[in-house]
Amino acid sequence: MGHVDKTKKERLQVPIESEDQISLSDSESKSFAQLDVDFALTIHQRVMTQLKPPTELSAYLFHKSGRGLEAVARRLGRTAAAVRQEVCRLRRKHWQGFRDEVAQ
Repeated sequence: MGHVDKTKKERLQVPIESEDQISLSDSESKSFAQLDVDFALTIHQRVMTQLKPPTELSAYLFHKSGRGLEAVARRLGRTAAAVRQEVCRLRRKHWQGFRDEVAQ
Protein backbone atom coordinates (compact mmCIF):
# COMPACT_ATOMS: atom_id res chain seq x y z
CA MET A 1 0.00 0.00 0.00
CA GLY A 2 1.16 3.55 -0.68
CA HIS A 3 2.07 6.01 2.03
CA VAL A 4 -0.70 8.53 2.91
CA ASP A 5 0.48 11.85 4.36
CA LYS A 6 -2.12 12.63 7.01
CA THR A 7 -0.70 16.10 7.70
CA LYS A 8 -1.74 17.39 4.31
CA LYS A 9 -5.43 18.01 4.07
CA GLU A 10 -7.05 19.16 0.94
CA ARG A 11 -9.49 21.96 1.37
CA LEU A 12 -12.23 22.71 -1.00
CA GLN A 13 -12.66 26.47 -1.25
CA VAL A 14 -16.16 27.55 -2.10
CA PRO A 15 -16.65 31.24 -2.79
CA ILE A 16 -19.43 32.75 -0.72
CA GLU A 17 -21.12 35.80 -2.13
CA SER A 18 -22.19 38.37 0.36
CA GLU A 19 -24.10 41.54 -0.32
CA ASP A 20 -20.80 43.42 -0.20
CA GLN A 21 -19.36 41.25 -2.96
CA ILE A 22 -22.31 41.45 -5.33
CA SER A 23 -21.50 43.99 -7.95
CA LEU A 24 -24.24 46.34 -8.95
CA SER A 25 -24.38 48.46 -12.00
CA ASP A 26 -24.11 52.21 -11.49
CA SER A 27 -27.80 52.65 -12.25
CA GLU A 28 -28.79 49.94 -9.75
CA SER A 29 -26.54 51.48 -7.12
CA LYS A 30 -28.05 54.92 -7.74
CA SER A 31 -31.56 53.45 -7.55
CA PHE A 32 -30.84 51.95 -4.13
CA ALA A 33 -29.26 55.22 -2.96
CA GLN A 34 -32.32 57.18 -4.14
CA LEU A 35 -34.59 54.69 -2.38
CA ASP A 36 -32.64 55.31 0.86
CA VAL A 37 -32.95 59.07 0.42
CA ASP A 38 -36.67 58.84 -0.32
CA PHE A 39 -37.20 56.59 2.71
CA ALA A 40 -35.29 58.98 5.00
CA LEU A 41 -37.19 61.98 3.65
CA THR A 42 -40.54 60.28 4.25
CA ILE A 43 -39.56 59.48 7.82
CA HIS A 44 -38.25 63.02 8.35
CA GLN A 45 -41.53 64.52 7.13
CA ARG A 46 -43.56 62.23 9.42
CA VAL A 47 -41.43 63.15 12.42
CA MET A 48 -41.61 66.88 11.65
CA THR A 49 -45.42 66.63 11.38
CA GLN A 50 -45.56 65.01 14.82
CA LEU A 51 -42.99 67.39 16.33
CA LYS A 52 -44.62 70.58 15.03
CA PRO A 53 -41.68 72.89 15.76
CA PRO A 54 -42.42 76.62 15.81
CA THR A 55 -41.89 78.08 12.34
CA GLU A 56 -39.34 80.54 13.69
CA LEU A 57 -37.17 77.69 15.01
CA SER A 58 -37.45 75.18 12.15
CA ALA A 59 -34.54 76.71 10.27
CA TYR A 60 -32.27 76.18 13.29
CA LEU A 61 -33.01 72.49 13.85
CA PHE A 62 -30.52 71.29 11.25
CA HIS A 63 -27.97 74.08 11.28
CA LYS A 64 -25.55 74.57 14.14
CA SER A 65 -25.15 78.25 13.37
CA GLY A 66 -26.83 80.38 15.98
CA ARG A 67 -26.84 83.46 13.77
CA GLY A 68 -30.11 85.26 14.07
CA LEU A 69 -31.27 83.45 17.20
CA GLU A 70 -31.05 86.63 19.23
CA ALA A 71 -33.50 88.35 16.86
CA VAL A 72 -35.82 85.33 17.00
CA ALA A 73 -35.63 85.35 20.79
CA ARG A 74 -36.60 89.03 20.88
CA ARG A 75 -39.57 88.40 18.55
CA LEU A 76 -40.68 85.51 20.79
CA GLY A 77 -40.14 87.53 23.97
CA ARG A 78 -37.56 85.07 25.32
CA THR A 79 -33.88 85.08 26.06
CA ALA A 80 -31.43 83.77 23.47
CA ALA A 81 -30.35 81.07 25.93
CA ALA A 82 -33.94 79.85 26.30
CA VAL A 83 -34.39 79.69 22.52
CA ARG A 84 -31.09 77.81 22.10
CA GLN A 85 -32.23 75.32 24.75
CA GLU A 86 -35.56 74.83 22.97
CA VAL A 87 -33.76 74.23 19.65
CA CYS A 88 -31.53 71.69 21.39
CA ARG A 89 -34.56 69.87 22.82
CA LEU A 90 -36.33 69.89 19.45
CA ARG A 91 -33.23 68.40 17.79
CA ARG A 92 -33.11 65.58 20.34
CA LYS A 93 -36.84 64.92 19.94
CA HIS A 94 -36.46 64.86 16.15
CA TRP A 95 -33.61 62.36 16.17
CA GLN A 96 -35.34 60.18 18.75
CA GLY A 97 -38.52 60.21 16.67
CA PHE A 98 -36.51 59.43 13.54
CA ARG A 99 -34.83 56.45 15.24
CA ASP A 100 -38.19 55.22 16.51
CA GLU A 101 -39.73 55.42 13.03
CA VAL A 102 -36.80 53.54 11.47
CA ALA A 103 -37.05 50.84 14.13
CA GLN A 104 -40.70 50.13 13.25
